[in-house]
Amino acid sequence: MRPRIAALVTFIALLGCAGGGSGSDALLDTAPVVAGPPESVSITVDPPSSSQTSFKIQRGSATYNGEFYGHEENYVIKLEGVPAGTKVKTGDQEHTVDSDTLDLIKVPIKEKIGAFTIDELENFDPGFSVVFTFADGGTAETKAPPTGVAYGVSDLLKTVENGPVTFGTEVDDPNKTDSLYSPGALSGKEWIGKKGKLSELDYIAVSRQLPEEKGTKVCTGYTSDSKPAPDLTLSLKETEVIVYDRRTGAKVDTKVFAPDNECPMFSFRSSGDNTEDSTPPYEAVDSWLRTIVK
Repeated sequence: MRPRIAALVTFIALLGCAGGGSGSDALLDTAPVVAGPPESVSITVDPPSSSQTSFKIQRGSATYNGEFYGHEENYVIKLEGVPAGTKVKTGDQEHTVDSDTLDLIKVPIKEKIGAFTIDELENFDPGFSVVFTFADGGTAETKAPPTGVAYGVSDLLKTVENGPVTFGTEVDDPNKTDSLYSPGALSGKEWIGKKGKLSELDYIAVSRQLPEEKGTKVCTGYTSDSKPAPDLTLSLKETEVIVYDRRTGAKVDTKVFAPDNECPMFSFRSSGDNTEDSTPPYEAVDSWLRTIVK
């Protein structure tokens, strides 16, 4: 047996020497990998919407979904399924997709929005294009569409509780006491005084319902499907309103309002749940806030 094993080893060694290379080199040689052309990429954007605008990326046979929308101080690009490592350029910024499943790219717009009124921000044009570059070199480009960012700005203004809310280089406002914004007020009464650019806004009123129950009231006479419905127990709670200076974050004034004990005309309840918090005293709050604006 031993001579036959030696002969076999010698034979393999001779094969390796053929062609001028070592035996191990010859056995590991493989054909070179040749990269093909990039897959074709296209983007289809739906008509712009006041809340969010959907789009699709078609890359070869794969389809990826996305959305453009505003949130607080950012213009957001939501991506679903776009491969990790894909480069996304937004104006002079470049981002790298982190997840194949879901990725949110946030483009700061805070320094831009101060030059607009809240109404103008219902259709805000971010002013940049979005370029996608995939790992194989395939690219596609689209203009970032206008979208409504006013609702997100309302959330941003509420952060005055934590400090000043400023918008880059602000305009010189000669009267810093003539404008107030109250997020959460009745529709049409959010603004008191001058309704100018965001950088001209002076005060922000933040309200919250206090947790302690100050009493209850039983409300009757409700119907459901033309049949008598159970009575409603109203949990009476106070409302606290704090007015802040937008530019400094300082508290200007605070007031606590008694509960509004008026029974609601309509009641939307879950099955078996017949208790509801009282509504804030909107009219009383509005009247008080108007005394602050000069």
